[in-house]
Amino acid sequence: MRLLLVSIFTIFIFVSCSNKVEKSKINHNISGKSIKEKRKLVEFYKTSNPSYALKILEELVALEDIESMKKYASANIYMIRPVQEQNFHKALKTYERLDELGDLSSTMNLGNFYEYAYHKGLVKKDKNKSLFYYEKAASKGYIPAVKKLIKIYSCKKCKPNRYNEKRAKELKDKFILKE
Repeated sequence: MRLLLVSIFTIFIFVSCSNKVEKSKINHNISGKSIKEKRKLVEFYKTSNPSYALKILEELVALEDIESMKKYASANIYMIRPVQEQNFHKALKTYERLDELGDLSSTMNLGNFYEYAYHKGLVKKDKNKSLFYYEKAASKGYIPAVKKLIKIYSCKKCKPNRYNEKRAKELKDKFILKE
């Protein structure tokens, strides 16, 4: 038991230290790590050393690791560690790249950017552009986008009026959705 407590204390001290010597040792040790191992390091350091975790996460984004890119974009919107400063522009650019890579949830997120434009003036509300992204995701079978479009196209009272009963029925029939 005492050995376990000493081990835990030693690990805590190691993680808590932030001098340059230890950081350089850590940096040297991650250069050959796999993407999966680097993701684990981001999670491990995101509260004890967020700037270091962010550096690793940005490296993963540069490698176009989709899971890390999604985490990075979301963290920049909601200011989740390791990100320490909200940056909607970085989030938008990351979602645009993820869309290019074929990630459908990111395509949907781009639709939301333009649908609601709540990201501090980064984009203007553009309902047509939002429909473009929702349609793009739905055309590839992304069910949350299909449901969103059915809701939009089924709303007679919504502003702007995008009511389209025929398109809503097409989507329902194609994806056999029950309300």
